Amino acid sequence: RCVDERPAVRRAALQAIEAWTRASGMSPSGAQLKLIARGCADVSPAIRKQATRSLWSMLQAEPQSAALQAAWTSAILPLAADSEATVGDAGRETAAAACRRRIQ
Repeated sequence: RCVDERPAVRRAALQAIEAWTRASGMSPSGAQLKLIARGCADVSPAIRKQATRSLWSMLQAEPQSAALQAAWTSAILPLAADSEATVGDAGRETAAAACRRRIQ
């Protein structure tokens, strides 16, 4: 569903992956991380924002996961310069939160 033509379905699919990983306590698979990273490059700003939120939430739950760290670095950091203001804000807020977390 992450590649459905309807943005609402893609957004719900990203939320479902996030909810499943949190509820199960399992790390997201490589395929799931690829789908979320793909969402960070979606044409819809709403999907890019949701992918940012989902990936950040998963990284907060598993900060030592090298796969999540790599996905976050390659997918979210570029969004800080997104042309859509709300997406850029979400990317910058996530990056700032990650820096604050490292400093503490």
